[in-house]
Amino acid sequence: MPWQRHVADIAGEINPRTGQLQYRTIIITVPRQQGKTTLVLALAVHRAIGFGRRQRITYTAQTGVDAREKWQDDWLPILQESKYARWYKPRLTNGHEAVLWSERGHKSVQDLMAGTKKAGHGKTRDLGFIDEAGYIYIRGRKKFLINVGGFKVDPEEVENLLSKHPDVVEAAVLGITDKLGNERVKAVIVSRRHMDVKDVLGFLRGRIAEYKLPALVEFRTELPRSPAGKILRERLK
Repeated sequence: MPWQRHVADIAGEINPRTGQLQYRTIIITVPRQQGKTTLVLALAVHRAIGFGRRQRITYTAQTGVDAREKWQDDWLPILQESKYARWYKPRLTNGHEAVLWSERGHKSVQDLMAGTKKAGHGKTRDLGFIDEAGYIYIRGRKKFLINVGGFKVDPEEVENLLSKHPDVVEAAVLGITDKLGNERVKAVIVSRRHMDVKDVLGFLRGRIAEYKLPALVEFRTELPRSPAGKILRERLK
């Protein structure tokens, strides 16, 4: 359906400067029986096998039973008829259902989660879907959020703003811990010409809240990346 193609194009859009998904959250309102299952499954499979490394993908609905029924009645039959049928094994244990991808799928895991406030704690998820009353939420990792004095900073928001500076080629924003154990915002920038900290803070100030301003700015000639093109943030701390 045309709307599926449009959503897939938006949800899969990659920021060429960062190599990450352009949008952290996408909210879609669609009538029932309009093809959400096909779209969500396709996106989940793409994430599992197409990102170059192991991914953990979680699906939930109004209840755990609803999620299980969708998984068993809709998702598994489609996967079993697809060309990827030999790439995974279904785990059918009640309460622990999952699609376990093989080495060809980077050993990614597509599992289910109960639709409760307590669910979802523990292991980091790379992608999550909540299907409830006709809504689909497509989210990226939460672990990159920076906690500055109790305020949450989305690094992509700061990165996107920095990318608008005419002299910034690309930027990566991450959280670092200072000597007192407090988390602070750090920006690593690749620039077209010489820049200093005053240039960066002067551009950002007034455009974002003060607590989102980088406490540390570092300039590099390039950002470290994985073979898949993802920024290796651990090497920037």
